[in-house]
Amino acid sequence: MTVEELGHPLHGRRFRVAFRSFRPGSRGAYVLVFYRDGVLLRIPTAALSPPDAAQFPRTKLHAEAIAELVSLAQAYGLCPSPRDNSGRASTKRRRSRS
Repeated sequence: MTVEELGHPLHGRRFRVAFRSFRPGSRGAYVLVFYRDGVLLRIPTAALSPPDAAQFPRTKLHAEAIAELVSLAQAYGLCPSPRDNSGRASTKRRRSRS
Protein backbone atom coordinates (compact mmCIF):
# COMPACT_ATOMS: atom_id res chain seq x y z
CA MET A 1 0.00 0.00 0.00
CA THR A 2 1.10 3.57 -0.64
CA VAL A 3 0.57 6.60 1.60
CA GLU A 4 -1.30 9.07 -0.62
CA GLU A 5 -2.12 11.94 1.76
CA LEU A 6 0.00 14.90 0.68
CA GLY A 7 0.58 16.25 4.19
CA HIS A 8 1.52 12.90 5.72
CA PRO A 9 5.25 12.58 6.61
CA LEU A 10 5.39 9.21 4.80
CA HIS A 11 3.70 10.50 1.62
CA GLY A 12 4.65 8.42 -1.42
CA ARG A 13 6.20 5.59 0.61
CA ARG A 14 5.08 1.99 -0.01
CA PHE A 15 4.63 -0.58 2.76
CA ARG A 16 3.62 -4.22 3.21
CA VAL A 17 0.38 -4.56 5.17
CA ALA A 18 0.51 -6.52 8.45
CA PHE A 19 -3.08 -5.88 9.64
CA ARG A 20 -6.19 -3.93 8.58
CA SER A 21 -8.85 -2.72 10.98
CA PHE A 22 -12.30 -3.13 9.47
CA ARG A 23 -14.23 -1.54 12.32
CA PRO A 24 -13.26 1.99 13.25
CA GLY A 25 -12.65 2.18 16.98
CA SER A 26 -11.84 5.08 19.23
CA ARG A 27 -8.64 5.67 17.22
CA GLY A 28 -10.41 5.44 13.86
CA ALA A 29 -9.80 2.96 11.06
CA TYR A 30 -6.14 2.15 10.52
CA VAL A 31 -3.66 -0.20 8.87
CA LEU A 32 -0.60 -1.68 10.54
CA VAL A 33 2.35 -1.85 8.15
CA PHE A 34 5.83 -3.33 8.36
CA TYR A 35 8.45 -0.61 8.61
CA ARG A 36 11.96 -1.94 9.32
CA ASP A 37 13.58 -4.28 11.82
CA GLY A 38 10.19 -5.70 12.80
CA VAL A 39 8.71 -2.31 13.69
CA LEU A 40 5.01 -1.86 12.87
CA LEU A 41 3.53 1.54 12.03
CA ARG A 42 -0.14 2.44 12.50
CA ILE A 43 -1.33 4.55 9.56
CA PRO A 44 -4.88 5.97 9.35
CA THR A 45 -6.80 4.58 6.38
CA ALA A 46 -7.67 8.14 5.36
CA ALA A 47 -3.97 8.65 4.53
CA LEU A 48 -4.03 5.74 2.08
CA SER A 49 -6.55 7.05 -0.43
CA PRO A 50 -5.89 9.97 -2.77
CA PRO A 51 -7.36 13.26 -1.55
CA ASP A 52 -10.77 14.27 -2.89
CA ALA A 53 -10.79 16.97 -5.53
CA ALA A 54 -12.99 19.05 -3.22
CA GLN A 55 -10.35 19.00 -0.47
CA PHE A 56 -7.48 21.41 -0.53
CA PRO A 57 -4.15 19.61 -0.30
CA ARG A 58 -2.18 20.26 2.87
CA THR A 59 1.08 22.04 2.33
CA LYS A 60 4.27 22.21 4.32
CA LEU A 61 6.26 25.37 4.87
CA HIS A 62 9.73 25.40 3.42
CA ALA A 63 12.69 27.36 4.78
CA GLU A 64 12.76 29.58 1.68
CA ALA A 65 9.08 30.51 2.11
CA ILE A 66 9.59 31.37 5.79
CA ALA A 67 12.67 33.46 4.98
CA GLU A 68 10.71 35.33 2.31
CA LEU A 69 7.84 35.95 4.74
CA VAL A 70 10.19 37.28 7.43
CA SER A 71 11.99 39.60 4.98
CA LEU A 72 8.64 40.94 3.73
CA ALA A 73 7.50 41.56 7.31
CA GLN A 74 10.79 43.35 8.08
CA ALA A 75 10.45 45.48 4.93
CA TYR A 76 7.04 46.67 6.13
CA GLY A 77 8.27 47.26 9.69
CA LEU A 78 6.22 44.43 11.16
CA CYS A 79 9.23 42.79 12.85
CA PRO A 80 10.91 45.30 15.16
CA SER A 81 14.58 44.78 15.84
CA PRO A 82 15.40 43.01 19.11
CA ARG A 83 15.64 45.27 22.15
CA ASP A 84 18.69 45.49 24.35
CA ASN A 85 18.72 43.21 27.37
CA SER A 86 17.41 44.80 30.54
CA GLY A 87 19.04 44.23 33.89
CA ARG A 88 22.41 42.71 34.53
CA ALA A 89 23.59 39.48 32.97
CA SER A 90 23.39 36.36 35.10
CA THR A 91 26.63 34.88 36.34
CA LYS A 92 27.70 31.30 36.00
CA ARG A 93 28.01 29.28 39.19
CA ARG A 94 31.33 27.71 39.93
CA ARG A 95 31.37 24.12 40.96
CA SER A 96 32.89 23.70 44.38
CA ARG A 97 35.10 20.74 45.00
CA SER A 98 34.25 18.52 47.93
